[in-house]
Amino acid sequence: KSFVDTVSRFVGNKKAEVIVNSALATREGGFVASGHYKTINRQELYFHKYNQNGQINWIYRTNHDSLFSSSIKSMIELSNGDLIGVGQIKHDNQPKILVVKLSSSGQFQWSSYFNHGIEANKIILVNNNDIMVAGTSNNIKGSLIKLDSGGRELWKKEYPNFRKINSIAQ
Repeated sequence: KSFVDTVSRFVGNKKAEVIVNSALATREGGFVASGHYKTINRQELYFHKYNQNGQINWIYRTNHDSLFSSSIKSMIELSNGDLIGVGQIKHDNQPKILVVKLSSSGQFQWSSYFNHGIEANKIILVNNNDIMVAGTSNNIKGSLIKLDSGGRELWKKEYPNFRKINSIAQ
């Protein structure tokens, strides 16, 4: 089955634009793509996991009502195959950082929302499984947020000399 056929099935055969924001190779030799489906009245995040032969293993999507829009911008794979993605969720045009954790089989584990006016651009894993999120605060300052392994905020720092932070490394 093609990627387009699969997406059509999951968005109810509505005309949808498929935006891929991030892709990564998995430890088992497949890959995961993430981003959002965009229809006339909504934007809905997704993760698609494929095996080594390019066949879909599973799809995760939010399936929230049309008052919300969401997207995943960056993701990481943990040593056990679980995935953590970071992006944005909007309700009434109010953006929030969204962090989502899925099991290696695509089952929802947890999500966290942060109302800092920050657009999240990149996620990495740091020492002892803490999570670093890089982004832009109010489109004028670079921002870093450190989370624990359960998605709880440990600290946030803003960098006024950097308009946007698109990448971070350990």
